[in-house]
Amino acid sequence: MKIFNWEKNKTLYRYIKNGDLFCFKIAEQLFGYGRLIAKNKLGATVGIFDLFTLSPVEPFDYKNAGNYPILFKTVLDCHTLFVSKLESDWRIIAQDPDYQDPTPSEITSINPAMELAHNADFSIEQEIDKEDARQKILKKIELLETPRSHYHILSLLIRYKPEIFCLPIESFAGFGDFIRDEFYKIHHRDLKV
Repeated sequence: MKIFNWEKNKTLYRYIKNGDLFCFKIAEQLFGYGRLIAKNKLGATVGIFDLFTLSPVEPFDYKNAGNYPILFKTVLDCHTLFVSKLESDWRIIAQDPDYQDPTPSEITSINPAMELAHNADFSIEQEIDKEDARQKILKKIELLETPRSHYHILSLLIRYKPEIFCLPIESFAGFGDFIRDEFYKIHHRDLKV
């Protein structure tokens, strides 16, 4: 495993590899983690870990990253997040050349307009009825096949891990209004900080 920690500021898409571990800044003292499962034509399918820390990388256990529970899998817009960094700070913190997707045939995204469902690297393509696609996406919005930005990931975190949004709203560096509004939209109550 090649470890970069938080020092590797930018990674071009062509150098991003399946199995890469990443860290992303949610707030001044709140960082999230994940793994790139497979590159695909929209960017990459990733697993966002149920792991959040006060500082980047320090407590991250690289060797046991496969043991971290995954909150959700979704397609990321890798260019916006890792290369141009238009919205927040996302960094590749390690490359794991030995990584093998443990669920390569799992359907991780659905394109309801095309009536198709895909696995992480899009090598499996299954037809899906439009209504079935709509129902599955209603249950798990992260299945909607679209490249996700930082805003999308924040929205999914608000949905699945609302308790991490207990910091003062100003610590979310320009995302405070979005977080407050999205929290209310999803949970039908005000964000308590």
